[in-house]
This record gives sequence, C-alpha cells and structure tokens, in this order.
Amino acid sequence: MDEGRPHRPGPAAVPVRECGERLVDLRDVPALLITGRGPVLLRLGVVDRLVTAQTMLPEGLRLLVIGGYGTGAGLRCAGHETGAAADLTLCRADGAELWPGAADPVAVEQRHTLSKALSIAGLSTYAQTWWHWSHGDCSWAYQRSAGHARYGPVER
Repeated sequence: MDEGRPHRPGPAAVPVRECGERLVDLRDVPALLITGRGPVLLRLGVVDRLVTAQTMLPEGLRLLVIGGYGTGAGLRCAGHETGAAADLTLCRADGAELWPGAADPVAVEQRHTLSKALSIAGLSTYAQTWWHWSHGDCSWAYQRSAGHARYGPVER
C-alpha cells in the first residue's frame, strides 16, 4: 500500500443486496452464441447487456459465450456463482471462434472491439482477464464504486 493512500477493502468486502433476478438459459437466446450443448445460465440483466453489446459489434462478428453460472470458483461473490459473469470471446458470423488473447495486432484490435462493446453495455472485466466480464456482482460493484452488488450466489 502506498504511503498516504487510504486502504480500500477489495471486492469481497462489498455488501450484496440480492435483487432476486432470474437466471436465463442462453440456449433460449438466439442473439447469443454459446459453446457446447449444455445449459449456460446468466441473470436476465446480464443477458440483456450481452445482447446490447452484440448489436454494437461490427458486421460479421459475434459474441461467443464460453462460460456462465456454475463454471467459476465457489467464492462468496464470484461472478460465475452469482450468474452475473460470462467468459466471452468473439467468433465470425459462421461460428468460427476467434481468440483475441494473442499478441498480434489483429488480436489486439479484436480485444479492443470486444472491450468497447461490453463496457458501453455496462459490464466490467476482471483485472488481467480479457475474457471474463460481469455486471452486478461484487467485482463489478467494486470497480464502479456502486456501493453494493445486485447479485449474490445463486442457491438452486
């Protein structure tokens, strides 16, 4: 910690005011593509933001959801356990996956395109993970200084 800077508790210290929003199975959302055949569940507000982000992508690019509820660690307010986070990448309109994690200039531009659309739609990314985006969980609330998270762990 820097001298003179007050200590700010991390995301795990953010209080949760669970709003009770339902989970949506992305298999029922044609605007979004998912990997695999099993369910990918996210909160309705997150789904709405992903669909909005999809509309901001250049023609020929699609969001590809590679993970959602239940795919992350069991932390108190981890995005995946709350249904508030998705692991995302881009794909072409034909479904061919792109992986913007590489260091080449095309990948850097793809990460910028992905980041811009998701940020405008109201999602936040975790530090040093270009693929993990959330809205309404403790990390999002911490980054946005929102005061509280909207979503806590889902109990099913």
